[in-house]
Amino acid sequence: APEQPHESVESCGDPHLVTLHPCDVANTANWSGGKKWLSTFVFSLLVFCIAFASTADVSASQMTATHFHTSAKVLVLDRALYMVGIAIGPVVWTPMSDRYGRRAPMHVGFITFLFLQIPVAVAQNLAAVCICRLLAGFFGCSVLVTVPAAMWDIWEPSRRSMAMCLLATGIIAGPAVSALFSGYIVQNRALGWRWPSWVVLISGAFFGLCSWLFGSETSFSFILRQKAKKLGRSTGDWALHATADDPGMNFAVITENYICRPLTLLLTEPILFFITLYVSYAYALLYLLVEIFPFTYESERRWTSSAAGLPFIAVISGVLLGSLVASLFLANRYTPRLKKYHSPEDLFLTFLVGSAALPIGLFLFGWTSARHISAGYEIAAGVFLGAGILLVFLQGNNYLVEVYSPSNFNAVIAVNTSVRSMIAASFCAFARHMFEGMSVEYASTALALVSIVLIAIPVVLFKSGVKVRAMSTCTAKLPGSSHESGDKC
Repeated sequence: APEQPHESVESCGDPHLVTLHPCDVANTANWSGGKKWLSTFVFSLLVFCIAFASTADVSASQMTATHFHTSAKVLVLDRALYMVGIAIGPVVWTPMSDRYGRRAPMHVGFITFLFLQIPVAVAQNLAAVCICRLLAGFFGCSVLVTVPAAMWDIWEPSRRSMAMCLLATGIIAGPAVSALFSGYIVQNRALGWRWPSWVVLISGAFFGLCSWLFGSETSFSFILRQKAKKLGRSTGDWALHATADDPGMNFAVITENYICRPLTLLLTEPILFFITLYVSYAYALLYLLVEIFPFTYESERRWTSSAAGLPFIAVISGVLLGSLVASLFLANRYTPRLKKYHSPEDLFLTFLVGSAALPIGLFLFGWTSARHISAGYEIAAGVFLGAGILLVFLQGNNYLVEVYSPSNFNAVIAVNTSVRSMIAASFCAFARHMFEGMSVEYASTALALVSIVLIAIPVVLFKSGVKVRAMSTCTAKLPGSSHESGDKC
């Protein structure tokens, strides 16, 4: 058989152990910076599409309700079910990612997600819409699970946080961009309430094609297993194997590693529990805004549904501003210090900026919502909220990625995705009822007070994060840090 230029078989120790040549282009460590950023960008487009689809029908609620002879409040169910689908997805997609690599599960799930937009767009009853939205969320979760894992594969620790910034921007901006444009889509008589799903399908097909063409496989263990199989077929030596053999998947393994383990970590790891709680709250606030903006601007200020989407420009501006602040901080302070002294608690400097922005935005939004007060103040609140949500979400997730060991990464991402999606689903369900029952002013105040209480989490971890990590057996060994915890989980 011809010799493979970048494949080798160990000559010492195990003679049948297949490894990668140090210069093998399949190894993400050998990718150029341009290829890394291209893969990051096209994968982030898929994430943006999943987030965009979550609120694509929000402006069509009244028209859809009229068509199906039901209440617009009932239409909240389809957005909540979409988030529930995402919440249950990690149970399936995390083990799929471990066994079949990142690329195959990512694209299989995403393509199925796209096809599910068709029955949503042509559905003749509300039950069909809700079922397909639930399934769309489930299959769309494949992207939300595999893309963060791909970022871990692609980027070294000193650059990973910057890549996560692009990913987080797509996750947070997606629902706001969707809410902005869907109003204009449904108001167009030539399009109507069914067209948001067609827009998701058309744009998603383009994003998926870009990802398929320019996004390579990133899972090192999967690449090794494929190399071993390829060499085995070409040489006839079926004893050849990789360091990470094909992980067996059965009900017991999935239950133990992908259900019990994430839940155990969540309930026994204070860092994971409290950061997940705060990140989930900030993430759910985004979906609360999507439900409340139409209520406040259409019902209180008598704006049209298309005009009621314009304040989302402020939210999007806030998200981009928060992303800029985080990028500058990561590039100019965090990354240089990371090389000398690995202190993930530095991330809380911008985390705290976001923590302060949330209650400011909520107070401003609530107490300037009256019709006799200029809408400019209420719209400006969206900038604070967008920036605050982005910074809390991004730096909270960056902190989890930094402090937990690689063996716990999948469990951390899975439980974080599930919890934040379930809380977002609940916020979708009760937001309108809460603001109608309590009034915009007092409902916003209640949420602002919760935001103030939660500020204690980053404050405590900023001051005592090293001590808290010392109590854990699951955090990673951080080179250069004053504390090197173990990894006994």
